[in-house]
Amino acid sequence: MKHAYFRFEFVTPEGAIIESDKTWRVQINAYDGLLAVERGHMPLVVPITPGILKVNTEDEEIIRFASHGYAMIEPEEVVVLASASEWPDEIDVERARHSLERGQRHYQEAQLSHNAASLSRAEHAIRRAKARLHIHEVYAKQHHES
Repeated sequence: MKHAYFRFEFVTPEGAIIESDKTWRVQINAYDGLLAVERGHMPLVVPITPGILKVNTEDEEIIRFASHGYAMIEPEEVVVLASASEWPDEIDVERARHSLERGQRHYQEAQLSHNAASLSRAEHAIRRAKARLHIHEVYAKQHHES
């Protein structure tokens, strides 16, 4: 099957993590759900939430955890900026579990105190920890074998 390619770049504070001129699909977690982008997509800037970043190139499928950030989408180019990223098999499961437990505790405390800012931070921590755990569970073995 012949694909229409576009340029893709994934950047974190450490620098460019993925760069490809032969990308045919990118999937990211947006606030409204999973967003799949192919060549010719309408221009869009969208905030991303912690979750999967799946990149299909001419030669491979790349899967990473991406934290919060933004995706800038043009018909022939997609740039994703994220605050952090990990390969599935590099996710520290014990740390993610502790983060989830801590987030859940903070969420309960914020509900009791009616603190909206703390509630929002706790929700983000819970989403991030759950996403990291899910990506490790589903994709770590695949990435390790490739």
